[in-house]
Amino acid sequence: MRSRYITNQPRVDKNFQSLARRVDALDSQGVGAVLSNYSWLNLLDKPYADIRSFGAIEGGIADCTGAFSDAIATGLPVYVPPGLWLVLGIVLFSKSVIFGAGWSSIIKHKAGATDHLFTLADEDVYGVMLQDLKINGNKDNQTNPVDVINFDNTGGTFPEWDDPLHTFGNLFIYKPKRDGMYLGAAGTGTQGCYAGNVQIYKAGRHGFNIAGADNLWTGCIGGNCDDHCWNISEASSIFFGCRGYGAGALASVDADGIHITSAAVDLRFLGLQGQEHHRHGLCIDGLGGHNFSSVTLDHNAGDGLALIGGTQNNSFGELKCSENTGYDVMAEAGCTGNRVHVTVGDISKVYIGEAKNEIHVNTQEGHQGIEPSWAGSPPAATITPEPYYGSRIHVYLEGNLTINAPTARHIGMTMRFMLLQDASGSRDIILNSAYKTTWTPSKVANKYDVIEFAFDGTNWIELTSTVGVG
Repeated sequence: MRSRYITNQPRVDKNFQSLARRVDALDSQGVGAVLSNYSWLNLLDKPYADIRSFGAIEGGIADCTGAFSDAIATGLPVYVPPGLWLVLGIVLFSKSVIFGAGWSSIIKHKAGATDHLFTLADEDVYGVMLQDLKINGNKDNQTNPVDVINFDNTGGTFPEWDDPLHTFGNLFIYKPKRDGMYLGAAGTGTQGCYAGNVQIYKAGRHGFNIAGADNLWTGCIGGNCDDHCWNISEASSIFFGCRGYGAGALASVDADGIHITSAAVDLRFLGLQGQEHHRHGLCIDGLGGHNFSSVTLDHNAGDGLALIGGTQNNSFGELKCSENTGYDVMAEAGCTGNRVHVTVGDISKVYIGEAKNEIHVNTQEGHQGIEPSWAGSPPAATITPEPYYGSRIHVYLEGNLTINAPTARHIGMTMRFMLLQDASGSRDIILNSAYKTTWTPSKVANKYDVIEFAFDGTNWIELTSTVGVG
């Protein structure tokens, strides 16, 4: 009889036909049981195991779980050809490799699954690689809280390195019932891993729910997830060019694009976008010590950047926030030691509830010259400074000047006036009652009177002053 082991192999080369004849001959001698573990496939001059050689049937109807398990057991990289392949769950071992041909190679989680789609055999598994696949979590037909990828190396030990060093590349993960990818947990958990171009859409909970450490994330995207697109509890991980959008839009929950928990510490982000979320674009809730550069947060129903839960010592460079329904930048009381350089579209959308932060909004630290309209006899003018457009304010006095308090300001911001008397001198400078100072300007012709204030939440308090210089 013809060997059943090759019935689903569409293209059979001469070497394979020869081997099949040998298998049939052995089968006729009653040793078929010896072949049941498919170890004969290692005789093939092929660098991978094709799931079709193990009975996998394309089309999304037949359960291919067994075929995947048998292919993995060979120890060879497992090839998933173009087509739709249905599985209940796949258990991976150290150095397991599963790869496909891109989006045309689709692995679908079988309806009613009780196990996560991809899991590790135990906490000591290391060196797993998943790449070039489209993975359908089949969320609408699942009743159990199952993830697509669920790796947890907590407590594991590894013979070749201190970390498990898993690799995820070019994966499109669609409609997981719960999380698209879960990595746990910090400390001795799933760490030293690399993920590049992993895209997760329409997860039933989080797109990325990651709690490992020392991982590298490059060009990864979470979109339209029911909860946070990124729920991050990692330590010392690095993120390049990652993005979250549309969190909570489907389930109408208070979800953020990137939500960083109090368990996370010392994260690095370069190139990050949080857009069109049901709550905040980026929310840091507690602890901190993170560094951000080139971040864009826009069109969120809550705040662009939200610092809450007493988070401390975060640094933001090149942060841009615009068209958020709440604040563009919000730091609640108790959040201290944060350094933020931000460009906002609306200067009224900045709320800093704590003075112990260094906040630079737009060109707040820059210089601006004000040219008042002098009117009356003697000439006089009134100005209302706008320190977000430059906190070093230069005015050439051609008459008496009244200075109002700014309407847009935040706790801890500073403002310095450099007031130059004209050739006549003796121009009066009248400060609003919100300015608390004992300063008396010199009013000497062609000389500067300089004073600097800081806002304490109610009043502008004098920091330094100089008279009659220049």
